[in-house]
Amino acid sequence: HRGALQVSVGSIAQGDVVALNNYMLQIIAELIKLASLIITLTKSLACAGRVSSVLAQPATMDYPEETAISRENRSAAALRFDHVTFTYQNAINSRKVTDAVGIRVKKAIICCKAQHARRCKLYYQYLYPQTTFLICPSDVGINRENWFDTQKGRKEVLGEVEKCGEQLQRIFCREADSWSI
Repeated sequence: HRGALQVSVGSIAQGDVVALNNYMLQIIAELIKLASLIITLTKSLACAGRVSSVLAQPATMDYPEETAISRENRSAAALRFDHVTFTYQNAINSRKVTDAVGIRVKKAIICCKAQHARRCKLYYQYLYPQTTFLICPSDVGINRENWFDTQKGRKEVLGEVEKCGEQLQRIFCREADSWSI
């Protein structure tokens, strides 16, 4: 409003008002970026605190001498999979093994490639509906932020999407009867 009045009386040129407006927009854009950085740093510090508190917890996988699993028999307590195939079949085999030895899985960690994590969790959650899963994606250089940057990334992720469609169609359309438990 003020700029228009000064332009109309001739004390300032139109180009100067436009330039001032552009400079102000550039400054505001940078201030917004700074505010975003501060918010991100604050969130990162909070997350770091939570992660460090989790890492400070004592390990629950210790094998003290008084447990039923002695040092000599630890390998017998681990489940071994010699015949891995594709994800859904692996989930079925896992369920068969845990049922056969009488293990009720309350919590489990799934370690897999980042682009494979959703499908993997979906299958295991389907076969272990009462289980809480922690997904631990491995870093193979392809992630949510960069998968589309390279031909390899696009091929991996889009191949995963294709597998999801094919396998889910077989599973939920009952063509996978031979896979069922």
